[in-house]
Amino acid sequence: MIILHSYCPTIRKNDQELPAILVNALKYYGYAVVDLPCPADSPRRYEEYLRAYWNTDDIIIVEQDIKVYGEEIKSLISCKKDWCAYQYKHRSDGAAMVTHGLGLTKISRAAQRVATPGKWLEGTYETLDARVLGWLSVNGWHPHIHGTVQHEHKTDE
Repeated sequence: MIILHSYCPTIRKNDQELPAILVNALKYYGYAVVDLPCPADSPRRYEEYLRAYWNTDDIIIVEQDIKVYGEEIKSLISCKKDWCAYQYKHRSDGAAMVTHGLGLTKISRAAQRVATPGKWLEGTYETLDARVLGWLSVNGWHPHIHGTVQHEHKTDE
């Protein structure tokens, strides 16, 4: 299991780091935690990282704007389902609940084989969730929703 933590280096430092105690605990129990800096001026960098780690192991993706305390990751690690996620509100008015986002998601190698990078459509990080997870949905897969997490980056689009 690899935990991939994506973040934009131009965001305030305390907003982009996983809590040190969480990272240390994950490493103590043998999990790799990989930071993926995704600069705003490189809109394809996130996808490049994801392609590089795809199909190497089960992965958990934690995006910088998702508030994580540890129990959430523990829940994903212990779950036997192939595609797990935490939902979150995307807009500040709370109207849009995201259930097919990469924000806090576990994707097993079995699920990764269904949504191989060669099948992803071209695009930037704004559509990466839909392009990757859409392949799972089209092929009859559905996320096992573990609960709701706080999303720190809300838009009103």
